[in-house]
Amino acid sequence: RGIKIRIPGAGANNSGTPTVDNATGRIIYPSGYIFNGTMGAAVWCSCPSMVLLDLLTTERYGFGHHIADGNLDLFSFVQASRYANELVDDGFGGQEARFSCNVNIQSSSEAFDLINELAGVMRCMPIWSAGTINISQDKPTAPSYLFNLANEENNTKIKLNR
Repeated sequence: RGIKIRIPGAGANNSGTPTVDNATGRIIYPSGYIFNGTMGAAVWCSCPSMVLLDLLTTERYGFGHHIADGNLDLFSFVQASRYANELVDDGFGGQEARFSCNVNIQSSSEAFDLINELAGVMRCMPIWSAGTINISQDKPTAPSYLFNLANEENNTKIKLNR
């Protein structure tokens, strides 16, 4: 089961508190859960987003001497965690968490490589911007803008000279 790590705490507006399935380590978010920016108690879980967050903030074995919660966009980590813990078909008639991470880091490695490898478990890219770290996840979202020839100003055809 490994080390205990922090998971998101009680939500805003009485939206409930996430729990962990002891058999799989999957974080179960209540329906309508709204993260309020506070982290809850440390428990064992297999959520790759929370494993990465723990590695970034823990002083004993992580980067906690250099990175604090204030240097992280906790909301992006929780958003990635919610997507990673959604149930999907396991191919055998059951369901499992979309992404799971049970890792045992035995040796030191370059910080940048380790962060990228853990983020890659859940199709994320860590982004270092304006003194904070957030993660951007490759997941389905609603389109923000539809771009085609109808919304171009000069809709002219290009002729190729051969």
